[in-house]
Amino acid sequence: MILLVSILSFVLSFAILYVTRFYLTRGRLLTGDTFFHLLICKSIRNNRGKFPSSIQNVVFSEIDKNYNYLAYPPLFHYIIALFPTKFHQKIAEYFSIVMLSFVSSTTAIFVYTSTSELGLAMMSAFIVALNFSALSLVVQFSPRPMGLIFYSLIVCLAVFLPENPFLLIAIALLVALVSLTHKFAMQALTFGFLPFIFVFGKPYFLLSFVLGFLLSILISKGFYLRILEEQLRWLRFYKDRPRKTQLAHDLASIFGGNAWILQIAISILFVFFQSNGSLLENLPRTDLMTKLIFWAFINILIALLVSISALSFLGEYNRYVEYSLVSIGIAASLFVASLGPYILIISFVCIGVSLLALLQFRRYLVQSKALVDPCDVLSYLSLIDYGLSNLLVFPGNRTLEVCYYSGLSVIHPVRGANTPSEQIANLTNNFEIRYILKFKGEDHYQLFATISNITSMKKIADFKNFELYRIAQEKT
Repeated sequence: MILLVSILSFVLSFAILYVTRFYLTRGRLLTGDTFFHLLICKSIRNNRGKFPSSIQNVVFSEIDKNYNYLAYPPLFHYIIALFPTKFHQKIAEYFSIVMLSFVSSTTAIFVYTSTSELGLAMMSAFIVALNFSALSLVVQFSPRPMGLIFYSLIVCLAVFLPENPFLLIAIALLVALVSLTHKFAMQALTFGFLPFIFVFGKPYFLLSFVLGFLLSILISKGFYLRILEEQLRWLRFYKDRPRKTQLAHDLASIFGGNAWILQIAISILFVFFQSNGSLLENLPRTDLMTKLIFWAFINILIALLVSISALSFLGEYNRYVEYSLVSIGIAASLFVASLGPYILIISFVCIGVSLLALLQFRRYLVQSKALVDPCDVLSYLSLIDYGLSNLLVFPGNRTLEVCYYSGLSVIHPVRGANTPSEQIANLTNNFEIRYILKFKGEDHYQLFATISNITSMKKIADFKNFELYRIAQEKT
């Protein structure tokens, strides 16, 4: 029966997520980090399994030379590199859908093992899949969904299974997998798992956590220490550049990202304020629900704290909400089963909020031109005829996209200066930039305008969505 639950929940989730991705992208890839990961996978494939210390034809321009931009958890990239490069773009379309379907299926399996109710298991899978945190991830090609799987398995094992040596070893292995998959997932796990250990008196899990950390160092032959060092540098970088707080926007992002948390909060109020105790009797055992509620709310709490300007260096606050997907899916389905019509209307509201957030997200993708235009891919191939080198692309998040399709040598600014003038000064002083590719209508940080003021440029080509310039000389 478990196999049937696994298959049905996976198919249900895959269908929801596939339709969502098509609605959002019409089969196109997301720009930006997608091509960072594709280039790493391609490099591993072309260099017989060696993780790159640099990417061919890409020079990362950073203000602080101590940074190591390619100190990145490698497990995701090694898995993709098992496949021929010609399949990588197609994998990039479906990878997140498959991973998130596994997350949803995991939720259904643990619900079924706890209740033996097939319908309830399918409901939990539906809650996970029709959740904006999951829906927004389907457009991405990144290690985030895979890190979410390992994170979620740790949560479920810690909640549902009694402590024993095999459980402690399993969690240690999963901690190592999280470490070698995604930096942010490891950060979220640290902020959530350590409080869980102390709140629920589980000191042996601390041993699992430490053992998993040591195991990741051993498996990676010490490379994980470089990853950790780079992560700490990232935190210091953002600590010097705190994000401005926008309370209303931040709260909307946090609760809109996983609206089902509102259903759980209202369900808890129903249980506490009902008069005859009958609702409480319908719930599963109290310790299980307490642990699930902890995991449902801990990442919401962290997100709220990180939304404070002084703590914003700890990462994008709304991304923490993703790691409550499984715990909220399980808890929300159990509350629906226990409270029935009392809470069903709230569930429909949660579905409506998720769909509204999805509609706004699609509008953002269109307005921000965040998806690769097939016409641009053909244009990139035409750039080869111009004999370009040391190409600078505006906006910078399209640089690796240009490099991936054209193979041209590019300068990619990362972790730049505080002002456009400082950023351009760093580029012009340290690199012999001769060509600039600018996407039309995109100069949000005025970088192109700034470099135009200090150099003489001539437009040498005009394509549908971008223009190509040659720098003649600096203005006097």
